[in-house]
Amino acid sequence: MMIMDAKRSGWEAGSARNIPLSKEYHYQAYVMETLKRRALPWRRVSEGEVEHIHQVLLQHFAATAENDAQFVQERCQIDKTWPTVKKYMRECPGLTRFMLEVGAHSRFFYPFLLDIPRGTAMLPAFFYGRDIFGKIVPIPSSDPMYQFCLNDPVFKSVRFRNEYEQKYLMSAIMAAILAGGLLPQLWYGGYDLDPGYQKITVYDPDVGLQEPLSQIFGDDLSKHGITYHFSGFGEAFADESQWGKYDFVSAMGLASYHMKDLDSLLRGKIRMLAPGGILIFDLQLMVLALIFDKFVLHWETDSPMKPVKSVAKAVDYVSSICRDLGVTLEEYVIEPEDKAGVVFRISK
Repeated sequence: MMIMDAKRSGWEAGSARNIPLSKEYHYQAYVMETLKRRALPWRRVSEGEVEHIHQVLLQHFAATAENDAQFVQERCQIDKTWPTVKKYMRECPGLTRFMLEVGAHSRFFYPFLLDIPRGTAMLPAFFYGRDIFGKIVPIPSSDPMYQFCLNDPVFKSVRFRNEYEQKYLMSAIMAAILAGGLLPQLWYGGYDLDPGYQKITVYDPDVGLQEPLSQIFGDDLSKHGITYHFSGFGEAFADESQWGKYDFVSAMGLASYHMKDLDSLLRGKIRMLAPGGILIFDLQLMVLALIFDKFVLHWETDSPMKPVKSVAKAVDYVSSICRDLGVTLEEYVIEPEDKAGVVFRISK
C-alpha cells in the first residue's frame, strides 16, 4: 500500500506562506561560523552549548507532542541518536548556530540530519520527511523545515531535475535508474508507476534504503514493475545481459561524485542503452548552498562531490566526452532560478 493517496507534490499548498530567506544570512553566516570557530581553538563548540541545544530541541518536541506518552518515546529516540548530531555540531560549528536558531525548532530537521547523506535526505525536496522514528510523513507548512525545503537551492535543483526526468521516463518501456534514492523522489514528485506498461530496473548498493522503500512501495517492488538490485552501477555495466536493453537510463545526482572517471561512467551507462535510447544525468554547479551543505550540514560522502565552477566548463567537459564516445549531446538545461545544476540529455 502506498503511504498516501492524496496529492504528493506539496510545495504549492504552502506557497502563500513562502517567506524567502536571505541567502547571505542563512548560508554565508553559518559557513563563516564553521570556518572561524575551526580556526580559533578557544572558540570551539563547548559541551554547554551542545547541551543547551539538546534541551531546546527536547522542549520543542515536548511542546508539540500530542501527549506525554508520545514525548517519552520521542525523547528516548532523540537521546539514543544525539551522539551523532553532537559530533556533527562539534565538527561543523555553524550547525550549532543553525540548530539554535532554526533546526531545534523543527520536528523534521533533526531526523533529516540523521539521514544525511543517504538518498532519503532528498525527500524533503518534495516536502516529505522522516519523523523521529523513521516514518515518512508530510512536512507541515508551519514547520521551519518546510521553508528551508522551499527555498534551498539544492532542493529546488532536485525538484527541477525530477520534473525533467519524468518528462522522458514516462515514454520509456524499459528504464534503468542508477541510484535507488530517485524512486522515492519520483513518487513524491508525482510520477505514476504503470507496471503494465513500464519496467524499471534500479541499481543502488545502499541497503539502508530497504526500509523507506518498503514504507512507500510495500515489500514487493515487482508489483510496481520495479526490479531492484542492491549493488553498484559497476555490476550493471559489467553484466552483458544489461547491454543494449534500455530505451531510457537515468543517473540523477550521481555524476558529480565521479568527476575523475566521468568518461568511464558515461561509457557504462551508454552501454546499457538500446539504439536510439536516451541517457539523462546532471552535474552540480558551485553555489553557496553546496558549501553550506558541507560546512554546516556535515554532508560527507566516501567519494566527495566535485561541483563544476560554471555551466560553460560543465558543457565543454561533457561535450568532449560525448565526442570521444561517439554519442550525441542533444541538449543541456540549466536550473533556472539559482543556477545550482545542469541536466544533460544524450542519445545513442
